Amino acid sequence: MLFRAPTVLVAAFFAGLVLAERCQPGEYRDNSGKCHDCADGYISSNASPNGQPAYSCEPCPAGQSSNPAHTQCQKCEPGTANGVEGGTCEKCEPGYFNNVSGAKSCCQCCSGFYSNNPRTHCNKCAESKPYSFPGSNKNDDCVKPKDRTTEPEPVDSCDMVADNVCPNPTGGGPVGTAITRKKRTIYCTKGFDSCPHYSGRGGFECVDTQNDPESCGGCVSLDVKGKGTDCTAIDGVSVSRCVKGSCVIDSCGKGYAKSLDGSSCISAFNSQQAIRGRAF
Repeated sequence: MLFRAPTVLVAAFFAGLVLAERCQPGEYRDNSGKCHDCADGYISSNASPNGQPAYSCEPCPAGQSSNPAHTQCQKCEPGTANGVEGGTCEKCEPGYFNNVSGAKSCCQCCSGFYSNNPRTHCNKCAESKPYSFPGSNKNDDCVKPKDRTTEPEPVDSCDMVADNVCPNPTGGGPVGTAITRKKRTIYCTKGFDSCPHYSGRGGFECVDTQNDPESCGGCVSLDVKGKGTDCTAIDGVSVSRCVKGSCVIDSCGKGYAKSLDGSSCISAFNSQQAIRGRAF
């Protein structure tokens, strides 16, 4: 009985360590076994005990995005849209609208209408100023007949014809199709590039590709091929840097030596053979 309590405490202590390293829903496990949050637009729904293989977050389909916990996908609300897999629901731009849930795109406001906020519908210009160009985004875009230049004739209504099907913005002719955002835009400050996350979390991040040793000279990721180089992954390298977009090798690992131009590590045996060859 004297030894039972300490034994229970020790077992509880190690059990706590295991639980503490358990990846929770909304996280992914990298190759080193660490847990990280999924990026917006990506989810993981199940917990993962310690010691499991590395895994990535799954992207939400177009028209949806992840909930705040990154555990499930949810449809974009009216007035917002997402046209790409793994993207986020973004508010329709001024002059555009939609009134459905799960929209992959937004529709252009018709002539004689405008939209600023909310983006779930377009407002009709006043009878005294009935003319506006398609895609108008403020009431001031509506003009009087005497001020009309090349504005088209206004249409009677500007409603979505069906789910994700837009009205023709100038009336007549075939029904227009929804305008899809071709890719999610990530804005980075000067000197940084928008790159896919290097590991499996999905999404994008701003990277200094002129100095980042893992994305040197351009973007590098596990999922998307880029023009950059991972200086740390060069065969045989021990210590490396990225200087002005080019890899600089400071030292090579055991059994390797720097090449003559210093851009790679080569087998020490091959290096000695090359030296002997030049001697002859």
